Amino acid sequence: MIARLVQLAPLPVNIMVTQGIPEIRDLARVGVRRVSLGPWPMMAAMCLIGQAAAGVAASKQYGTFLQPNA
Repeated sequence: MIARLVQLAPLPVNIMVTQGIPEIRDLARVGVRRVSLGPWPMMAAMCLIGQAAAGVAASKQYGTFLQPNA
């Protein structure tokens, strides 16, 4: 389906990563010009921030924010 879209589209095709999307090399092979990660990097960062905030709430100390690699 993606290959057909690339064939029919008059402009470069961008695909956003979701479950079930083929690997980047396969997308490139059929002519996809750009692969977008969409909201996934921000969501991963928010998960880490939530974990650090939970650590602050539990310990009543800021260590998880002031020393993120500790």
